[in-house]
Amino acid sequence: SIRRQRQMCIRDRILSESVDSFVTRYIDTGEQVVSVSENGSKTLKCWEYLNTHLQTQSASDAEEIVPGVKYEQVTMTNAQGNIVTAYVLVAEAGAGWELKAATHPDYRKGSPVVSTVLNTAQLLQKTGQDVLFACNGGFFRMNDHNYPEGVLIKDGQSYTHVNNGLGETGSCFFGVTKAGEYVAGDYGVLQSVYSDLWQAVGGRGWLLKDGQLNDICFGDGDALGENRHPRTAVGWRENGDLIFAVVDGRQDGYSDGVNLCDLALLMQSYGAVGAQNLDGGGSSTFVTKNADGTLSVKNKPSNANNALRAVGDCLVLVRKV
Repeated sequence: SIRRQRQMCIRDRILSESVDSFVTRYIDTGEQVVSVSENGSKTLKCWEYLNTHLQTQSASDAEEIVPGVKYEQVTMTNAQGNIVTAYVLVAEAGAGWELKAATHPDYRKGSPVVSTVLNTAQLLQKTGQDVLFACNGGFFRMNDHNYPEGVLIKDGQSYTHVNNGLGETGSCFFGVTKAGEYVAGDYGVLQSVYSDLWQAVGGRGWLLKDGQLNDICFGDGDALGENRHPRTAVGWRENGDLIFAVVDGRQDGYSDGVNLCDLALLMQSYGAVGAQNLDGGGSSTFVTKNADGTLSVKNKPSNANNALRAVGDCLVLVRKV
């Protein structure tokens, strides 16, 4: 049958990709035991064969927003000569900031209101909060009422109406517990920590686990993970520093974007021990506070004329009161 032929083609492709993964990992690390497993409609595999070997060509001087919170623009090339431009912010633990999930003020559970990252940050600023940085957060259903795909928790309150607040079963997440600990993971991890989350947004592709590349496939074939696109990621170091990366893409001569393996390796290069892929594409936006107190977008979103996309939720750093 057509269905059986399709299943056989999928399995042939999986076998081919698994062989590529094994050969690449063996050459790079000498590891001889590489497991590949299938779980329902998801195929989990090693992604080393997607490593395009990004090399930094230049980096701007680190721009300090406040002491302990800095960002830089990094230009890289891969083995094929593609140019990649990324914006990376490091917020040192104990530097007087806190992380929040944020939305438009009119956002309600079951009735989302989308807003650009810049607008959301500016509206939060108008409430008296000192916004230092903001980026886009979780994936959302643009063609279905802008519902969040995954979990969305702000100050301990859930804004996701699917599966008792957990979101769609295929989603991953990044969050902060009520005790201030960072956590990322798949749906199973989310279920185990959900009641302890204070802030959380959804994602696809759990990039780093215990400092190592995780099985970051999030769908059959997973062209979204394998191809180069604009990306946004969040991660943390063992000492509690937070790391945010926005990689621009789809702009020849400026930045072609990265696949999920390269994104994971980028986060790892900054010392992240845990990291989560967030919404990307035209949503990827990197906003920082300027010396005069205003907020502005530093990257070049991939939309026409670098226009800002209205998104469902954001991650925001604010100064602690």
